Amino acid sequence: MKQAFLFIFCCLQTLFIQGQQVFHDASLFPLLGKATEATEARYVRLPDSLKNVSRSPLWNLSRNSAGMAIRFRSNTTKVSVRWESLQNNHMNHMTDVGVKGLDLYCLTEKDGWRFVNSAVPQVRLPKQRSFPICKP
Repeated sequence: MKQAFLFIFCCLQTLFIQGQQVFHDASLFPLLGKATEATEARYVRLPDSLKNVSRSPLWNLSRNSAGMAIRFRSNTTKVSVRWESLQNNHMNHMTDVGVKGLDLYCLTEKDGWRFVNSAVPQVRLPKQRSFPICKP
């Protein structure tokens, strides 16, 4: 019994030491996909000076961060991300990953930019439900 407890303790300790995550503020890294930095917020495309001369639909789309990217370098084997979506949009024809998720790419010498994985937004469900799992 003592050996089993010691083994489990050592495993948990190893997981704790190896599993520590360090998060960095995304505002410290370069943001790609913006024409100018003269905007009211970081993830906004058009400068405030264009608000009165832009049509309302265009101005609203300029608040969308789709296509922007935060670039960083790391030697990690695991990337974890925390983020919030300002708008809680849901589209019937798309998964939430496509609307509120993030995509991670890696630059390789051989293949250039390669898709690694997608970050899935967390969904909080109020009660137990039935779910189908759809195969690709």
